[in-house]
Amino acid sequence: MQHVSVVIPAYNAAPAIDATLASVLEQKLRPTEVIVVDDGSTDGTGEIAGKADAAVRVIRQENSGQGSARQAGLIAAEGEYVMFLDADDQLLPNSLEALLSRLDATAGAVLAYCRCFLWNPSEGSDENVMDDVDDAEGNVWEKLIRQNFIRTPGCALARRRDWLIAGGWATERVYQGNEDWDLWLRMAEIGQFARVEERLLKYRVYTGSYSGKRTRMHRSMFAVYEKHLRRFAGDAPKLKIVKECNHNARKMIAWELRSASEEAFARGDCSLGLDLLKGSFLTAPDRVRWALGIAALLKRRLSCRQAYPESGRGET
Repeated sequence: MQHVSVVIPAYNAAPAIDATLASVLEQKLRPTEVIVVDDGSTDGTGEIAGKADAAVRVIRQENSGQGSARQAGLIAAEGEYVMFLDADDQLLPNSLEALLSRLDATAGAVLAYCRCFLWNPSEGSDENVMDDVDDAEGNVWEKLIRQNFIRTPGCALARRRDWLIAGGWATERVYQGNEDWDLWLRMAEIGQFARVEERLLKYRVYTGSYSGKRTRMHRSMFAVYEKHLRRFAGDAPKLKIVKECNHNARKMIAWELRSASEEAFARGDCSLGLDLLKGSFLTAPDRVRWALGIAALLKRRLSCRQAYPESGRGET
């Protein structure tokens, strides 16, 4: 019998944790244990989880972030196989069975993963939308450094020993939001990935602000790039690939942020425009071009206000 542990990091997840645990406990291949790592919740998350089932074990810690919570669960896990499921996602009934079967059937595989459904019930709909990630299997490191194609940790299953060989979860908050990508990259260095074609998870998505959540994701993404630039300092072929990916990502995000900030200023939303600039990864030449472009935009707006004072508006 295969022993599977499911680790669920949870911070103030009281509204969702019952349904998430139910999706785990109702698996066709029931896990040996479910470990909920209560990461300093203040809404009773740990108490709710502790009453769910005898198979559920709750570990409490001061709030330290998702990476730290997942690592604590990994250390505590007793199963041969471990999955990390976010506290607001839900597994479909055959998820563990399908992933474990694919992992064991694939020679050289250290990780099996699936695709998922994107799910946003907060918008008044329980409709499942298929994700559109361009994924891969086998030796995936180069594809993975260019794009994180594993949508969320709940899509992946691996043996506990391989999680540990790869170094486990980064616990520093600087990686939060992309700590899963960092671990997938390290897992891809030690073996192959196996893909399950079926979508086996409902991944809850939220509508976040560009200047808030996305800026934090950008920061953590570049922290991962910097980490792997250091790791491959002595490996010229891989270092070249990481440098290229880092450079291309910075160019793309600089363009996105510049465009978004210019649009914000054009709407008269100066606070958002400045917030986007402060949180951006524009290079020095980009910042000069950005400043000149904004100056020209504001000059045009001022000229229009002077020419048409009765309208109170500039050009559209």
